[in-house]
Amino acid sequence: MDEFREKGGKKAAIVAIVANTVLTILNVAVGLMCGSYALISEGGHTLSDITTSVIAYTGFKIGQKPADEEHPLGHGRAEAISGLVIVLFLTMVAYEIMSGAVEKILNPSLITTPDIYAALMAFFGIFINFSVSEYIINLGKKINSPAIVADGKHQKTDIFSSIAVLVGVIASNMGFPILDPLVGLVIGFLILKTAYEIGKENIDNIMGKVPSETFVNKIIRIDRDRKSVV
Repeated sequence: MDEFREKGGKKAAIVAIVANTVLTILNVAVGLMCGSYALISEGGHTLSDITTSVIAYTGFKIGQKPADEEHPLGHGRAEAISGLVIVLFLTMVAYEIMSGAVEKILNPSLITTPDIYAALMAFFGIFINFSVSEYIINLGKKINSPAIVADGKHQKTDIFSSIAVLVGVIASNMGFPILDPLVGLVIGFLILKTAYEIGKENIDNIMGKVPSETFVNKIIRIDRDRKSVV
């Protein structure tokens, strides 16, 4: 089972890091080229995904260590702690994005109207983020890893922010350029919402909250299916 979890955790980390590295480079490059603050903000968001994926995998690796004299119950809670580190990082990223958006809203002369390439990049981001987040969340649940699931949920918020970028680009080109930094502000709020949800879930894990009956039955079913395959 440990080997199964190890392979799953490593696979999730690699997929997330590679996908987000590509998205970060493209979001920032296209955002600068097109003059879209919302897209640049999304680049900051995907850059944070790279860091949180590394944090999540680190917590996952530590959690795999067996029990010892100093930790007779094992190291499993390291995964929940890594989830809280992700929360702190997300909060900082949200602050930077939101403060930049507010500055542009208060100073409209700083706003530029993004072109069509920003919309195409947003479409691409929606597709990639949906595919990668679903893969990571399902894999995290399969190997019963709170850290990997938390990272997948973080990744999933990029779907909504990419949709917001797309709407902002279209509206800006229809004569409402103020919507571009407003979308950046929305992205910041979405990141904060994700931070709250991840924080609540991992605090419950640390406090030893009893899993729901549905969750327990699902774990039993997955283990039974895996044994039948083996």
